[in-house]
Amino acid sequence: MRPARRACGRAFLGRFSDRSCEEYGHDLDYHGTVLDLTRRVFLATCAGAISGVAAAEERPTYVYAAESFSRRGAPLVTGFLLTAKPAEHIHALHELKRGTRFNGALVYHSTDKHKIGYARELCHYFARDPELRFVASIVYSARPTETFPERFRLNQYSELFSRGRVPSVPSKAVLRLKGRPKETGYGRHRRHGDELQKARVDALLSQGLIASGEAIPRSAQDGLLDMASVLTGCIGSAWLAAHINTYSPAKIDLVARLRGLLQIASLEAGVPGKWEVATKRVPTAIIAEHRPAKTIKC
Repeated sequence: MRPARRACGRAFLGRFSDRSCEEYGHDLDYHGTVLDLTRRVFLATCAGAISGVAAAEERPTYVYAAESFSRRGAPLVTGFLLTAKPAEHIHALHELKRGTRFNGALVYHSTDKHKIGYARELCHYFARDPELRFVASIVYSARPTETFPERFRLNQYSELFSRGRVPSVPSKAVLRLKGRPKETGYGRHRRHGDELQKARVDALLSQGLIASGEAIPRSAQDGLLDMASVLTGCIGSAWLAAHINTYSPAKIDLVARLRGLLQIASLEAGVPGKWEVATKRVPTAIIAEHRPAKTIKC
């Protein structure tokens, strides 16, 4: 109740200062304090302030998740774009996309010449809007051919909910994932992409980390999902360029632009309340613990 009390006091003082003492019919002592405060005015002001604070506290956090894992030997980068005002951003980003003349879906293999311009504008929008936050993790293994099993990837989601300070008692977080129509995984663990995303949502629901979740089909993906993908992809590209000397000139241009906008020397650096990236090297044995147990056929 402390925030509500402070808000109540601020609201009342602001309301009183906007009117003259004569309008209320009160007398003031030499300290300027109210001697005869109208109870109805005070209670109405407090009720309005408390209801406003309660509405703000009940607003859910929307989490737009993305991954960057291009091939064996690349790190697993998981990114969360966090906002409490998705509708406002989605509308603004739709207009921004129209302005860049990019009309397709933002996918890796797109050859649309306007794709890069759209990605640049997404970086600019993120950097200048104080309401948007981004947290990410970079995980890599000492073995160049390492792959990351689904259980391990799901653990990265759980850690990011904590690092992003998403309230979880009870959780009001709403998770948005990209739909994946193609199969993903390796060997006997291959699964249809949408089936995999649904399993992730169910697992996070069972852990109490989210209130609801949904995989958005490619045809319906909005600008916030696109932004999460671009920011996560920039981190992956920067890591590959620094550690494996593998990079795309277009992606490195985005990385440099984003670094300049955030005013940081590296995307692994942090900007309090805006940008947070954690990097860790994971032993092969830890990754192996998350692999499904092999079944022996008799």
